[in-house]
Order: sequence, then C-alpha cells, then structure tokens
Amino acid sequence: MNKKLNIWIFLFLFAIYSIASSFLFVATSAGWTALWVIIISLIYFSLVFIISFVTSIILQILHKDRIVISLIGLFTLFIIQINALLFNVFRDCGDMVCRNSSFFLKDLFHLKIPINSNFMMAYGQASSVVYCFFLIIFLYFTYRTASSKNNIKNESVGQNQ
Repeated sequence: MNKKLNIWIFLFLFAIYSIASSFLFVATSAGWTALWVIIISLIYFSLVFIISFVTSIILQILHKDRIVISLIGLFTLFIIQINALLFNVFRDCGDMVCRNSSFFLKDLFHLKIPINSNFMMAYGQASSVVYCFFLIIFLYFTYRTASSKNNIKNESVGQNQ
C-alpha cells in the first residue's frame, strides 16, 4: 500500500511531524534532563529537515516532484515512535539522576514493576536510537521513489490500456 504525494506537501507535513515529535519527547521527559532532550531533538530534527529540504530542491531541479510514501513504513515508524515515547528514560529525581529505572509508561500508570534498572535504561535508550535510525531510513526510501508528473501520467495511461 503506497500513497503518491507532492514533495513539497510531504516536506510541510514532515515539518509539522518534527515539531510534534519534539514536543512529545519533551513531554514524556521530566526534570532537568528534559533540557537535554530539547537540545538533542532540536538538533536532530533540524538536521534531518535541512537534509530533506536540500533533497527536495535537488529533486525539484531534476523535475521529480512526486514521491511514493509506503503506508506500511509510515505505520511502522509510528509504532517505533510510540515505543520510544512510552519507554522514554530521560527522567530524573530532583537534583540527581534516578537510581531506579523510571520511564514514562511506569510513571504514567504508577506501576510498581521490579525490573532491572540497567536493562530498562538500555532498552529506553535503544528504543530512541532505533527510532532515529528508522526515521532516516524511511526518509531515504521515500525520497528514492521520487518521479516526475509525466512519469506518473504515463504509468497510469499504460495501466489503463
């Protein structure tokens, strides 16, 4: 299942998504470590947006203004992001980092889960890293599908015959 979209509309939607994702990561963080999350997410999403913008300009120069978005890839991206948000470990206990594992899902429902804190810290950090890598991979494969309006019209005419 794929969806064809204008490259500039996609870039606009990606900008909105970046702002919302940054806000969600900050909202699921707590304490002074949330400041680091703000800085990291602003740097990350700004760099990815700049690269996407430059790629869009290059594709526009090459007269490739349509991209195909994989809905399965988009759904997978959202699932990975939800996992990264629920297990966000960027939290602290006042003036010091928590000794016990604390993540957003645990604090949200006040769960008393006896889990190895080293494992939870590693899992929470790994889920954020996996999300960042998958977002870049998703954008790479999305931009690889760029084509011109003429190619799309020719493909649809060929399919109707």
